Amino acid sequence: MGSSSKMWRQIPSVKPPPGKRKNREEHVEREEERTVKRITYVTAWRFIEKWRIDKAGQPRSWLKYDPHSNTMSCSLCRQHAKEKQKQNPFISGTTNMKLESVKDHERSRCRTDCLKASQPVSSTPVV
Repeated sequence: MGSSSKMWRQIPSVKPPPGKRKNREEHVEREEERTVKRITYVTAWRFIEKWRIDKAGQPRSWLKYDPHSNTMSCSLCRQHAKEKQKQNPFISGTTNMKLESVKDHERSRCRTDCLKASQPVSSTPVV
């Protein structure tokens, strides 16, 4: 009985029973549609305004967003970065719209160096 239930596959004039996939191509098309939907979802990241405030309620005044180019950048690093740090995505403008990338940049060495460079040099009187 097992071999006769699949007989429709070998005889060209016999149609498959209802509910069965007609062929592998139909299955592949469905998979491609699912993949396209997933890709569309993942690339739909966008800038969220509340990222400008950190968890402690402190403003991230350095975080800039350009809606025309859809990029985030760090104004502090753009102003004070050394030549070797210019490859940092937050200097040129990043399209990686994730809060985690903002937090990573906040802790980055490039940003800490630029923060130090932006601080006024205190002059202590020599006695």
